Amino acid sequence: SGMAAGIGASLRLDKDGRMVVASMTAKGTARSSGMIHEGDAILKVDKQWTEGMSIGDVQALFRGPPESLIKIKYARGAQEMTVTLTRETGNEHVLQQEHHLGGKRKLTPAEEEDLRRRQQAENMYHGIEGVNKERHKTAEDKMTAEELAEYKARRKAEDEENYRQSEAFHAKQLERDRQEALAEEQAKATQQAAGMAGAA
Repeated sequence: SGMAAGIGASLRLDKDGRMVVASMTAKGTARSSGMIHEGDAILKVDKQWTEGMSIGDVQALFRGPPESLIKIKYARGAQEMTVTLTRETGNEHVLQQEHHLGGKRKLTPAEEEDLRRRQQAENMYHGIEGVNKERHKTAEDKMTAEELAEYKARRKAEDEENYRQSEAFHAKQLERDRQEALAEEQAKATQQAAGMAGAA
């Protein structure tokens, strides 16, 4: 149906401004993995660090094609861990259950409601982009030539500022990735050295 899939986790900011797991759906892959707990801080989704991002932007990173893999780096206290999950639309488990029951099982009212809400959320998520585009267009249609020129210049300046900020943010993330890779290399070299010393 072209529905985007996710991991069944919602987020909130904790008192220190970190992105943490607020809740997980019973049938989502986040909960069924048994790895992620409520209150865990989400540090990185695939190659994207979450620091400085909005909840909506990180939730958008969770979404993607059904059955695609997503790698999440998260922290519980001082311990950092990584888990790879499969994105699902949330009705795979229901469909599997139906299959085992010879396809005769109907969804319970609660499951139907859950599915309806999930689809509503999907539609809302995809609809917002369209609404924003339409709003800009409507605003532009009502302007005089001078207002339009000024409006477009302002939008362009905003876009350039957003781009500049995202570039700076990206550079910071790349530097973090580089430092992390360096630390991993050093840890490996130390382990190898220890191994060789042990062998000798």
